[in-house]
Amino acid sequence: PAPPSGLFGAPAIAAGMFGAAAATPAATQLQPQGALPSYNYAASYQLEQMHAEQRKQQEAAGLQASLSKLHAAYTATPTTITPPTPNATVPDSRFQAMVYDPSQSHPHLNPTNIAAGIEGRPPHVTPQAWSQSLATNPDPLTLLPICLVGANALQTRIASQQEQALVLKSYLEKLREAVGQLQQSTRGSEVMVGEIQEEGSRGRRRLLTVMKKVEVLRCLNLPLTQGEMEL
Repeated sequence: PAPPSGLFGAPAIAAGMFGAAAATPAATQLQPQGALPSYNYAASYQLEQMHAEQRKQQEAAGLQASLSKLHAAYTATPTTITPPTPNATVPDSRFQAMVYDPSQSHPHLNPTNIAAGIEGRPPHVTPQAWSQSLATNPDPLTLLPICLVGANALQTRIASQQEQALVLKSYLEKLREAVGQLQQSTRGSEVMVGEIQEEGSRGRRRLLTVMKKVEVLRCLNLPLTQGEMEL
């Protein structure tokens, strides 16, 4: 017999349980029972490798930035200047100190203008630090505040101070030698003064003895001079 037909002559779909349409054999063969969904492991591995490489690059960039910042904070020759100059200074350098130099060591600077705040402040020194250095200057007319930046400047300053210390030490030795000579001369002078005082004492004693004899003779009404004897 012919299969039952549906509306407009289409084959009727067999009803399943509770009135639901029954699955056709073709539909049940699309997904085998117990099969796992397909997964592209190669694409996932490549994506993971790309993310790992990006993380490495970011970490390397962060480390390089930290090292550059550290270098810029404690050196006087920054690598950010192209080409790097030997006298370059770092505005954010933390390795800097204010010292005082004699004004004759820097003839291009005017102590009066610096004391008045007209000139002299380096660009890498904050206004607060510069104002403090001017306020604590022990001799504004002869000393100038100078900023040391970096280990090289500090090493140069130490070497200069050591040379100056040697010069001052030689002056001190000469002064000690001169003081020793003065002390020796003073001791000799003291001996001479003592001898002179002793000689003066002996002279005074002789004079007193003579005066005593004269008074005795006068009291005895005896002649004292040749003329009195002749009379």
